[in-house]
Amino acid sequence: MSYKEGLESEAEVVSFSAWCLKKVTAVPQFHFWYLTFQLELLLLVFVRSLPEANFELYIDAVSKIIPWFFGLDHTNSARWLPIHLRDMCRLNDVAPDVASQVKRGRFVVNKTSRNFSSIPIDHAHEQNNRVGERGGWCWGVDGESACSSLVDGIGAGDGENHQ
Repeated sequence: MSYKEGLESEAEVVSFSAWCLKKVTAVPQFHFWYLTFQLELLLLVFVRSLPEANFELYIDAVSKIIPWFFGLDHTNSARWLPIHLRDMCRLNDVAPDVASQVKRGRFVVNKTSRNFSSIPIDHAHEQNNRVGERGGWCWGVDGESACSSLVDGIGAGDGENHQ
């Protein structure tokens, strides 16, 4: 049975968004979970922007996430994310050649040619550090492994001892 079929004949059909707004004002616990759901959807949009290499979606998601950092008392992110957003929005004026590359998806790394496979640059850097440590080509100036302290410090997560 659908929602409309379940209503009594004189009952008013209410949209889902109107129903949510009514519940938000009436039930504090619903308000909490509604806000949590909105934040989760926003984070999913942000995460989606990276593998898709969609810069416009990235900028839109970052601009909507900023108030949450202030509200949740994440001081460094609340302080520096607006500056990052401003810099990204001004790329057309400051560095048009960089802006054209970024809009073509060059703000992420493509390790394969498959769709939805791009990863953030810092993630690719961490993967390369781990590969270098396992392959034996990552060495520091003093002859000691430069990657081992990094891998040991963050934990490789695979149960192996990387010393």
